[in-house]
Amino acid sequence: MHMRAAVVAVLAAAACASPGEPPARPSKVPPQENVDVQQPASGVLDRDPPAGAGAMAPNLTPAGADEALLSWVEPDGKGMRVRFSRLAGMKWSEASTIASGERVLGGWADAPVVVTGAGGEMVAAWTEGAGGKGEVSDVVLGRKSGSGWKRLGAAHDDRTATEHAFASLLPDRGGILAVWLDGRATAKGEPMTLRSARIGPRGVEQPALVDARVCDCCPTAAAMTDRGPVVAYRDRDGKDVRDISVVRLVDGKWSVPVPVHADGWHVGGCPVSGPAIAASGRLVAVAWYSEAQERPAVRVAFSRDAGAHFGDPIEVDARAGGRTPLGRVSIALDDAGDALVTWVAARDRAAEILVRRIAVDGAVGPERTVAATGAARSSGVPRALRVDEWLLVAWTDVEAHRIRATALALREIGAPAAVDSTPPQVPPADQMAAGRAAPTRWVGKNLEGRAVRIGDLRGKVVVLNLWATYCAPCFAEFPELAALKKTWQKRGVEFVSLSIDEDAARPRVIAVWKKYGLPYTLWLDPQETAPFAFATQSIPVTFVIDRLGVVRLRHDDKIRAGDHELNAAIEAALAAR
Repeated sequence: MHMRAAVVAVLAAAACASPGEPPARPSKVPPQENVDVQQPASGVLDRDPPAGAGAMAPNLTPAGADEALLSWVEPDGKGMRVRFSRLAGMKWSEASTIASGERVLGGWADAPVVVTGAGGEMVAAWTEGAGGKGEVSDVVLGRKSGSGWKRLGAAHDDRTATEHAFASLLPDRGGILAVWLDGRATAKGEPMTLRSARIGPRGVEQPALVDARVCDCCPTAAAMTDRGPVVAYRDRDGKDVRDISVVRLVDGKWSVPVPVHADGWHVGGCPVSGPAIAASGRLVAVAWYSEAQERPAVRVAFSRDAGAHFGDPIEVDARAGGRTPLGRVSIALDDAGDALVTWVAARDRAAEILVRRIAVDGAVGPERTVAATGAARSSGVPRALRVDEWLLVAWTDVEAHRIRATALALREIGAPAAVDSTPPQVPPADQMAAGRAAPTRWVGKNLEGRAVRIGDLRGKVVVLNLWATYCAPCFAEFPELAALKKTWQKRGVEFVSLSIDEDAARPRVIAVWKKYGLPYTLWLDPQETAPFAFATQSIPVTFVIDRLGVVRLRHDDKIRAGDHELNAAIEAALAAR
């Protein structure tokens, strides 16, 4: 994040202190100064950007001294377009279009990004699909040329019909570093990978493999330290533990991945929940979401050596008092080296964007509400960026079908105080496990627009599969789902395919359903309540429900050929009376 030269020097010196010393921090939040716009008494400025109706997926990056770039996607009548605006003097410039067309993909989690290099050049990255279908996608690059944009082509050098998405860009050594999730190996049944390339004067060059096995659809994040770039992402081991790792680019080579913390979150599907990272000098802060031990939590950890090692995680929010953190994190650093963490927490479908100041020594400030938002995934990931003495936060307002932004004075975010670091004792999340009743209050729609409920299938054995068009493992299990139905349909088993995509993605959902010839009944989730009703933040997930509406089996992760546990659960449900 942007820091003035003097601030960078102070933080660099603090980061060089001995491991036991926290960086110097003033006794209270520093007062605001040198802001070009008059600050209201409340210390809050509404700064909605010039985005069009239906805009989504905002992203924020620094743009020189005290300025910011906001990028997003929005409908243009023929498809989607990628746009951006510059914030200078707390005022947005007129929106400009980077790219448009039917191939441009718009989604709640995969946001476009625009950065400014050391020489003032601007580079953008966004995701395009083959015919607008999300299961095959490319990370596309563009460079500003005069008053327009020149398309540079794909960031990756393969031509596989697989998923490439979730790009991050970072100015580095006179060029731009790009990192993204790359699915070229999935065409051979191998894992998703993390790859990189540089965008220089001659175009895209120096392709590199960063990590050969990563989570399939979680956003990446990158930051610059005084020792070089650091990239944070959700890793994945051979047993499907998906914790956050970082890699560093040192002397032109990527380091061995280092876990920020061993949470031990085992999840077979796609949580679609990436980390956030901020850096200054050698100080690095990473925030993330985890459901390890079935305990939803937002955490932050600090590194004093440019990401080589991290301290113990600090709890930002944990499930308590009827409220559940949903993650969707962002992070910035203030002059003292404290982290300003934003995240989303919900009660039922009502949700808030919250911010809290966290010190390197573990002290935690009070929560402050930034804005109300939606709990549904289409509300996206709020983005936060330090702009001088303000924290700029942008998010998608799904009810108003627009992007909103607020600037919150740093002095309005309470100073940290020493707290008990013992995690609160809270009950595990209800995972709708075997033996529990399937949700009766959830209401979806079928293709004809008629309301559908699990109760409509009472008296039948049901195989219910939750999926989405942005989930690579979901596509991988389609052949096994079809084979499963072929095995059991003659015995009266009902098969339902429930898409949890946002309502705007309905045409893409139907196109995928038809393309793959899925023989299941297709249900839609226009109110985006299925992830809450079925207690799942990751997909795919498959349930076997008996004639009385009781869950016989919950299967997280994609289905594999000849799954004995799944077939046994169906047989047991059929035998029960």
